[in-house]
Amino acid sequence: IDPAMLGQTWFMADGMVLSNMTMGMATAMRGREDFSFRWDYGYDEHHTENEYDFEWAHYFSPNLSSFLGYRLTDDMEAEDRFFGGVRYRLPYMIETEATVDSEGDFRFGIGRELQLTPRLSLCGHAQYDTNTAWEFAGGTSFLLNKQFSLTAAWNTDHGFGAGLSFRF
Repeated sequence: IDPAMLGQTWFMADGMVLSNMTMGMATAMRGREDFSFRWDYGYDEHHTENEYDFEWAHYFSPNLSSFLGYRLTDDMEAEDRFFGGVRYRLPYMIETEATVDSEGDFRFGIGRELQLTPRLSLCGHAQYDTNTAWEFAGGTSFLLNKQFSLTAAWNTDHGFGAGLSFRF
């Protein structure tokens, strides 16, 4: 890492707003530290389900980071809790994450985005939580410009939806 870059603060946000859910992240980065807010808010005609994470992460290398945070949720099977874990990027840009929370529940996630053409990409994600079991998601995105994409996605918790992804 360039030492001149370590003293600068960077901000970024990315997310998606679909017909069945919205999810994303906003981050402030400085040196090897990140301060993030993540959200996952699903809705349908019967109920809503949301989860909000406030997180601090430290990078040991471009591929390895650890994090601590607090999760707010309205899930009937869970409650608000502290959590900590590690993220590691495997070869072929496969993202992995392992988390344990203050109630003793574990989460493990693995995901990948695959760029098919300069404008079209596919993504997939699987997550196992000892509290809520398996969750799978997959989708496709068509890049409109640097900030926006048309997106269609399916999620085991929220079903199929289509909408707009953003990056800033």
